[in-house]
Amino acid sequence: MINFGHIDHGIYVGSAPQNSADVARLKEMKVSAVISLQSDMDIKAHRIDWKKLQSAYEYNSIYFQRFPIVDFDEKDLGRKLPNPARALDELRRLDHEVYVHCNAGICRAPATVLTYLCHFQDLGVEQGLDFIRQRRPQANPYISSVVLALAELSNDI
Repeated sequence: MINFGHIDHGIYVGSAPQNSADVARLKEMKVSAVISLQSDMDIKAHRIDWKKLQSAYEYNSIYFQRFPIVDFDEKDLGRKLPNPARALDELRRLDHEVYVHCNAGICRAPATVLTYLCHFQDLGVEQGLDFIRQRRPQANPYISSVVLALAELSNDI
């Protein structure tokens, strides 16, 4: 069963959906898009039947994007964070209710939302982290990875 925090209008951060029942719960929550940060190793380790999960997303008309990031790897996270943060911004601009997840919703997913809040919503890192932790107290993103991603995103302008 998924556990999550409702971070802001249209953004949830939580644990990885494991099966069609979890996807059905997302549908009940009015989630219309999912951003997954799970790596191939995560999917294998958690014995997720990827084809069944994809079918559940399709059946429930939930748009799905995956940005594999290695868990507990600050450098990989910092390098790869800009793309899911951009995707989150685009999905929110299209009025999607977005569920962002990694395995447990503690590091990679909060880091993605923090990067989004800082770059696209103009919050400071500490302010954004406090905002997330008020709604998902267990959030513990690698700040150095967020700072690296923000530097890359600022070069996009």
